[in-house]
Amino acid sequence: MLEIHFGDVIADDLSLDAGGRSRSRAEVNVHVEADLAIVQDGRELYAEGLFPVVELSAALKAWQHNRGTFEYESMSLAERWAVRFVPTEGGWRVVNDEDPQRIIRGGVLTTHELDAALDDFRVRVRKSTVDLLGEWITEYLE
Repeated sequence: MLEIHFGDVIADDLSLDAGGRSRSRAEVNVHVEADLAIVQDGRELYAEGLFPVVELSAALKAWQHNRGTFEYESMSLAERWAVRFVPTEGGWRVVNDEDPQRIIRGGVLTTHELDAALDDFRVRVRKSTVDLLGEWITEYLE
């Protein structure tokens, strides 16, 4: 089972206008963050503090409609994100290649299992972000 965990969502660096709203999608994508961990069957495959979870959520949704290897390039990360979802015989594999000397691979997931984890993550990011910032943020979510 694949799980994408995240901690409390914060938006400390998000610039808000007089009405308490952000002025740009790019700003929301970069400045709404949470600690992130990807866990499969109890094994941590990846962990990062203050990760741009709104931007990741949107990228995952777009990818679900255009399958292939998932590679994520964020506006706030210096390089491509180390985690990829790679097609393999029987489904998908989560691969963390952050350290080329120690590549971490998860077990094979069916498309249904992967989608369930991604959909759950996106729903929780949306709820946490709305709880923190209010309904106005939904215009920038996916």
